Amino acid sequence: MPDLHHHLGLRLLLVDDHAVVRSGLANMLSARPEFEVVAEVGNGEAALQTYREHAPDVIILDVMMPGMGGLECLKRLRSEHGDVKVLMLTSSEVGEDVRAALAAGADGYVTKTSSSAELIAAVIAVALIVPALAFPFTRTVWTAIDLVMRPLEFDDGVPPGVELEQARATGSRRQPRS
Repeated sequence: MPDLHHHLGLRLLLVDDHAVVRSGLANMLSARPEFEVVAEVGNGEAALQTYREHAPDVIILDVMMPGMGGLECLKRLRSEHGDVKVLMLTSSEVGEDVRAALAAGADGYVTKTSSSAELIAAVIAVALIVPALAFPFTRTVWTAIDLVMRPLEFDDGVPPGVELEQARATGSRRQPRS
């Protein structure tokens, strides 16, 4: 099996009305070899235009934004670019919000309380066309991503193939070898 973890080369568009959230996401995701943040925007209208300009592989889209909100933006993206991959990132853990996002065509839904590992797993899952629901369905995301993560060797002594949940339970901070 090819080492997809290092060769995904996923181009990402970040859409959130909070600049500090966009900046933090950009810094975290850009530090990973499998991601390239091609643009960051603060509203739905800008997201539509930026998608046309950059054609990213995955859009990370906030649900609640002033002006055109994330759900309306998602519906427009779906109608104009049916194959777009969208991961909703929001503070809402309300079941109705999850259902509304999925009904509008979201490929995944994670909350802003998710860990960076959960967000990274969800982005990869969405890119690989695996539905990603990181709340409260974290195990589904980790199971789907485990195959992508296995080729790595880790300096912390946790051998490849050990369940990610086990590594997390022990508090291990898994760092790939350089």
